[in-house]
Amino acid sequence: MFGQWGTVVVAAMCMGVLGCAEAPRGEPNMAPASDSTRLLGQLDQHLAQLTANIDGIAKRLEELRRTPDSTDPVVRELRALDLMGWELHREQWRAQRDHLQFARQQLQRVNTTPGERPALLDQWARHELVFAPAMEEFRQQRLTLERQRLKVESQLIERALRGL
Repeated sequence: MFGQWGTVVVAAMCMGVLGCAEAPRGEPNMAPASDSTRLLGQLDQHLAQLTANIDGIAKRLEELRRTPDSTDPVVRELRALDLMGWELHREQWRAQRDHLQFARQQLQRVNTTPGERPALLDQWARHELVFAPAMEEFRQQRLTLERQRLKVESQLIERALRGL
């Protein structure tokens, strides 16, 4: 039915399946050195990106602070909420940067002194117990600020639409 080429295709597929099934397996708990090197490279990229983002926020904050103050109390409130939001965002990114720096240090240490692996893992677990709730707190604070900002912004828009 398939002819000569059908037989060749089926044989090639069987050899491929058998070849994959018989592929050598490494130690289950051992990550290749290249994984650690690749992970450190990715951390470096994320650290550079966070640093650039933090610098960018600093510039935005400076521009916002240089903006002349308004006599309108609603506009002033909106500006104050913007400043608080950008400050909070910068704090969050700083905390994330510190977290990645800690992760990088832990990976470097485990590469140079593998015997410290249990202690480093324990340090990481304790770090995560502090870091994860801190990130959640940042998210909640930012959500609260965003809700306040939307409310104030809505007041400005409604006022403009009413012609006041």
